[in-house]
Amino acid sequence: MISLHYFLKPGNGGEENNLRGKYDFGIIIPAYGNVRICLEVLTQLSDLKDESFHVYLVADNADDIDVLPEYSWLTVIVPESLLHLKLKSMIRAYEVSGGNHSHYVIFDSDNTYDQAFFSEIKKYLDSGFRIVQGRRVAKNTDADISRLDAIAECYKNYIERIVAFELGSFPTLSGSGVCIEKRCFVEYLELDFIRKNLENRNMLTAEDKVMHNYAIDNNIDIAFAKKAIVYDAKIDRPDKLVNQRSRWLLNYFNNLPKSLSIFAKGIIAFDRKGIILGFNSLNPPIVVLAVLSLVCLILDLIFLPLWVPVLLFSAVVFFAGIYASLKLSNVSAQVLNSFYKLPLFGIYQFLGLLSLLKPKRKFEVTQNWNTEEE
Repeated sequence: MISLHYFLKPGNGGEENNLRGKYDFGIIIPAYGNVRICLEVLTQLSDLKDESFHVYLVADNADDIDVLPEYSWLTVIVPESLLHLKLKSMIRAYEVSGGNHSHYVIFDSDNTYDQAFFSEIKKYLDSGFRIVQGRRVAKNTDADISRLDAIAECYKNYIERIVAFELGSFPTLSGSGVCIEKRCFVEYLELDFIRKNLENRNMLTAEDKVMHNYAIDNNIDIAFAKKAIVYDAKIDRPDKLVNQRSRWLLNYFNNLPKSLSIFAKGIIAFDRKGIILGFNSLNPPIVVLAVLSLVCLILDLIFLPLWVPVLLFSAVVFFAGIYASLKLSNVSAQVLNSFYKLPLFGIYQFLGLLSLLKPKRKFEVTQNWNTEEE
């Protein structure tokens, strides 16, 4: 994929856009249990003078709303009953907004953003894109765990977003730093899939994958604005990382039939866009890849020993690709030096995989919506 990136760079463009610069942003910040963590991004937004915007902060199960400053552009929403789900907070915020904005931006409560975020997003809106994903960058890299999490984010940014977008396919969406046109946002929130899951009280945690699938099903091009940087707090505790990866692994397996369908359709139609999208969607987490590689290695040792060097060479190429993505992304030396600790990251993912086997596995939200507890 990295090699293809340098030989094939088709232009990307969206639909015709009649607004061109006349945007009004509804900024949604879901916060659970702790709104104090939002103060940093609110301070940033108070200095945002060149944009038309209004912030809807959903304080779910929070008892510290008194710490929030009063701004004319800030509406604090305190649900009468607990929501316990980021998607429900997004729905509630949209309802309160009355749909009075041309576009909606989703931030996590611990996010901050680069000063050029909105100007970079608008460049792609001006080009006609209806969904624009910003680039999430690690906000904290003090601990080994957070640096490993930053490496994983950087790799996904490069392979599944930068390369995919510049090759003319769909970049994957993150849970924050995304801007979506109002009409698309309404259609997404009103999806039967979402409605049925909420009616059945299912814990729908993969709202980003649902939005991504919505865009694919409706052939809505997604832009990846690599200069629209959102700083995202990374996990710095092993137990939290295990819980987070457990949820992400579950989402990966749940989305597998959709990924297989996309890849198969791309192959049958000789559609490069669909093939790249399917390939990225099927791209397994490191722990799944490691388990499959171990199984293949055992089978090769028993039945096809001549293939063992090929498998080992493939492993070297894979990790070389991760390292190359870090170098090409100009990550800090501190993060780059943690590259050799990636096996530790795989161990935590494996523990997350094992936790999926626990009976009555239940995910619950935590204060920054990024992890879950049992």
